[in-house]
Amino acid sequence: MTLFMRLKILVLAVVCCTLNAHLSYGKPASSITDVPGVQVGHTTLISNTPVQIRTGVTAVVPNFKAIGDEQGSLPTHGLPAAVEVHSGNGVLTGVSFIQDFGLLNAPIILTNTESVGVAYTAVRHYMREQFRSPWEGGIPVIGECWDGFFNTVNHSSVTSTDVINAIQSASNEPVPMGSVGAGTGMRSFGLHAGIGSASQRITVDGKTYTLGVLLNMNHSPFAQMDLSFKRRLERVLGNLQHVLAADSAHQIKSKRTAETSSVNPFRTGSIVTILATDAPLNEKQLHLLAKRAWLGIGQTGSIGALSSGDFTIAFSTQKAIDMRTKPQESTQPLSLHSLSNNDLTLFFKTAVDIVTEAQYRAILSSHLPVQSELSPNNTATPHPK
Repeated sequence: MTLFMRLKILVLAVVCCTLNAHLSYGKPASSITDVPGVQVGHTTLISNTPVQIRTGVTAVVPNFKAIGDEQGSLPTHGLPAAVEVHSGNGVLTGVSFIQDFGLLNAPIILTNTESVGVAYTAVRHYMREQFRSPWEGGIPVIGECWDGFFNTVNHSSVTSTDVINAIQSASNEPVPMGSVGAGTGMRSFGLHAGIGSASQRITVDGKTYTLGVLLNMNHSPFAQMDLSFKRRLERVLGNLQHVLAADSAHQIKSKRTAETSSVNPFRTGSIVTILATDAPLNEKQLHLLAKRAWLGIGQTGSIGALSSGDFTIAFSTQKAIDMRTKPQESTQPLSLHSLSNNDLTLFFKTAVDIVTEAQYRAILSSHLPVQSELSPNNTATPHPK
């Protein structure tokens, strides 16, 4: 090796070490609840009488007491937030408030398509009971996916009590994933899917932050699955054609078909993605981050079909912002010290990685026996006969 080549390698090594000291990945963590101030709860509804019920509710709840002292309450203080509509064939309430104010001031609720109204009303009533404020309890953010292949979706099985139970059971324990909560009746690529979550630590200028994701996965036909994603799943689950056939047998009888790789390419669904971080990102930076979630969704094979409702919400727990309109009532300005835009690329890369990982976990968890074991924030509720 020539002296020039040795010097070149030495320079590259020094540069790499310098960059790693400034921006570096840490050890991967497990779920969105690794982000300080974020809690998750599930209500799972399963019944076979009088009709097949496989549905539920998942609540992502910012815990303001955990974020810091003297932060105010959820209705009077909001968290910096942004939303990105990747494909608009679906429902996500609260979008206009987040877009105009750049704030999140209510729990995020995931459920099935027919339960959006029930969930919205339940959150409004719950917040009014818990907090008294001129904002009347915040603007509910309700995201839906259609679970009609495994669930009798028009049966109106989700109740206000189910929504409130999901909120009240929220904790910072690792998130149960797969066919649980809002993900109970969801499927992607013809396979049981549902709730997936992941997180990773990021170090910027010596400070370590966590970026986490929770998503409800319900998109794409089997034929569109990315080959590398398929191979990764098959290393654990075996031949996916066999898994596909077994999962199809669980569908509602009227929806049951011989699912194969030639499944109708227009039979698609949706995905709602929630990104949370304790890094000080403002609403503009969070919007840029939310956009990158789509790259992670595409890694598995989704193309954002016409019939797909794909949304991403991103928020930061770093600093709650006082939203009260009277200056004399406000203890802090409507502003946030944020990271430099030059630091965002690492967050973008991490977002793509954890969104991809969360989808893998959603499918994998739906097919592993461990999902039958309930944890404290996974409340399985038999549907009333």
